[in-house]
Amino acid sequence: MNIEAILEFAFKFEYKASFSNGLIEHELDHVFIGHSNDTPHLNTDEAVAFKWIGLMELKKDIQNSPEKYTVWFKIMISEYYSQIEAHLS
Repeated sequence: MNIEAILEFAFKFEYKASFSNGLIEHELDHVFIGHSNDTPHLNTDEAVAFKWIGLMELKKDIQNSPEKYTVWFKIMISEYYSQIEAHLS
């Protein structure tokens, strides 16, 4: 995204998810949160799109359209919402 931010470790979590195609994800994810006033510039080698969205709106969008989000991201938002919110205030 070509933005600069000082990142702060927020938390880590481990998850395991099985998929209908027989594959399994088993990851330990480390979450860092940073703030920036830079304008993101999409690198299509790394991401398809981005959008500005508030945390509460994001939570509602995940509930309404879960297929748009990865398993780890949905777990992070549902189980660690309060920790994310605390780092954003």
